Amino acid sequence: MSHNELNRISMHIEKLVNLKAVVLNNNKIKVVDHLGGLLELNTIVISHNRIQEMPSFPKLTKLTKLSAAHNELRQIPDLSENGMLKELRLNHNKLLTIPDSLRRCTALDILDLGGNMLREWSDVAPLGSLMHLINLNLQGNPICDKPDYKKKVNLPFNCTVFFGINKKKKKWTLIFQHFVLSPPCLDPGPRPFVACFGW
Repeated sequence: MSHNELNRISMHIEKLVNLKAVVLNNNKIKVVDHLGGLLELNTIVISHNRIQEMPSFPKLTKLTKLSAAHNELRQIPDLSENGMLKELRLNHNKLLTIPDSLRRCTALDILDLGGNMLREWSDVAPLGSLMHLINLNLQGNPICDKPDYKKKVNLPFNCTVFFGINKKKKKWTLIFQHFVLSPPCLDPGPRPFVACFGW
């Protein structure tokens, strides 16, 4: 149902009790409803719409992917009950902060928050609790304009951080820095981690 002119989610979707994926990107949807009771859902893609507020999905315990990029969100919903969530894409919205409730999404390994309005270190503090992140994107946020932002990345394990692309030279070069931070990762061995903060 992507790439249509839909402006709402039909209530009839509630009858599709065995539905595993909802893909409604590139429409004109403003309100997200009628999805909270679809207990088999593992994927929700509602990017490129006109959504200003997202509900929580406490009953969707099988949800592993949620993409609501390119909308008008100002807040991240409470996803603390979605313990299997691995991929969360909320880039290019109007997010001002990361809520403490995101600390409970411990299965997250992909988190895209690029192109939002995150300004202060306190706004991104909950990232320090996400022990299994592999890919983090914060590029395009005001916090990336801070002169010391590379030094204040506070991730609780060994990681390789991708800061962006160096445009000063004719050839773009990837900029990597390796961090050994404490406390160490609680996993048996270090996991690769890529964080993209700015271009």
